[in-house]
Amino acid sequence: MAFEPVYEQINYNLEQGNVKEQIKVEARTDVLSEEVQKVLSVNAFIAMGDCQTANGKAEYNGAVTFFISYVDQEGQIKKVECGAELRGVIQNQQIKEGCALELDTILDKVEWTLSGVKLCVNAIVTISAEITHCNQLSALVGGEGVISKSQELSCPKSLGIRQGVYPLVEQFDLSYQVKEVLSQRIKAVITAVQCGVGSIIVDGEALLSIIMLQNSSKSGIIKENRAIPFRMEIDCEEAMPNMTATATVKERSLKTDVSVDAQTGQSTVSISAQLQFSGEAFSTTQISVVDDCFCTDTEVEIEKQSLPYTVQLEQRCFSFNVGGRAFVEELPVGATLLAVCDERAEVVEKQCEGEYIKVTGILTANAIFFDGESGYFSRSAQTPFEIKELLDNANDLQTKVSLIADKGRARIISLTEIDLEAEIKACVKTSKNYTAQTIKEVRVLDQKRVCQSAISVYIAREGEELWSLAKRLNVSPEKLIETNKDLNFPLSGKERIVIYRQK
Repeated sequence: MAFEPVYEQINYNLEQGNVKEQIKVEARTDVLSEEVQKVLSVNAFIAMGDCQTANGKAEYNGAVTFFISYVDQEGQIKKVECGAELRGVIQNQQIKEGCALELDTILDKVEWTLSGVKLCVNAIVTISAEITHCNQLSALVGGEGVISKSQELSCPKSLGIRQGVYPLVEQFDLSYQVKEVLSQRIKAVITAVQCGVGSIIVDGEALLSIIMLQNSSKSGIIKENRAIPFRMEIDCEEAMPNMTATATVKERSLKTDVSVDAQTGQSTVSISAQLQFSGEAFSTTQISVVDDCFCTDTEVEIEKQSLPYTVQLEQRCFSFNVGGRAFVEELPVGATLLAVCDERAEVVEKQCEGEYIKVTGILTANAIFFDGESGYFSRSAQTPFEIKELLDNANDLQTKVSLIADKGRARIISLTEIDLEAEIKACVKTSKNYTAQTIKEVRVLDQKRVCQSAISVYIAREGEELWSLAKRLNVSPEKLIETNKDLNFPLSGKERIVIYRQK
């Protein structure tokens, strides 16, 4: 019998890991340092632009806009905005042509200085790149004279990354007059991702936080929070409801306008923003791979290889209220807390324990106070927290967790302590890695010495399965069952196996 193995190309996706780099972005305002008595708040808005990948590197760009509120030498609250370009290169051997790269930004720290001629600010930003490779390998799938053992794999096939822009427009009324918007921030959170007919459907909400100066005799500082729901449908012609999908969102722009009705004393706040979405849908492909084989006439040598692949699973979002005692620089007696802003949540450690995922982190915020003698001033505060949520088969999963802090609030406990609280949105993306064994190549060694007896009887081995028995006896599994219909696997070791050979 001729021995002619057949090979095919198998496509698969594999997550290669995460690459991070930290950069510093600096900007200078038009405000002279001598005009500033104290800085109250600095908030940074990061908008990522394009990313170009080549072998070994990824070039990215974007912009950082700083919103700064300060007290001038006359004790009046002022605001100023400035911006800086965000540009860099991530170099890593895992970045190859054709790989999928997902960039994310984490604002680690924002600082200001009055040491120069003008008020300057800077931000420490971590750029995180998730790398997924679309790989291909050649594997044995059968052939003439090849007796093979196969397994069926349910492999995901990416339909490609699709993008879309969502224009977010919102308007709401306030019962007081707004003199000025001091600081603004928007963070988009994805709560669910699914496939529709010809589209990837992304649900979520945009978390808006605005710090405003009230137009009154006291000129009080007031904070407003809004959660604006959205549903984005990203075009993907091949997508169907039975497919899985993942998505990411980035904030591209934010603009706030305020109009005041002098007669009613009310204000109308208009928000316009742009959200940039990336979505990826996955179809399930059934692949039959051969993990062992032999030939009844020929001695062969088998070279095996691993087929690693990643399956993207559910994308979820959890909400938690966290808080704790935070120490601050000593407050003046009689100070009043006005607002908490610039909330940030940092992941310190992530653990999967049984059916749960546990995240420990640090909540950082800026608290603005007022005192009759000191006027307006701010204090930085932070407190540790721990969150825990049920996640089926957590130990078997790869998880990516991002945290967004919102609705910060606090109360004064003593002159050096405050209770700091916030709502944390924990966005969790899960995936699972699998590995299958395939045969890379089968090489002919020599002709086998075939038994010439018309009938042979063999003694079974305890625990033996059909495939191992057929391979040991040099007969196809189908022929073995045909002549030994009463066999039950695994064997007990007491059976007698009969092989008939046609003469």
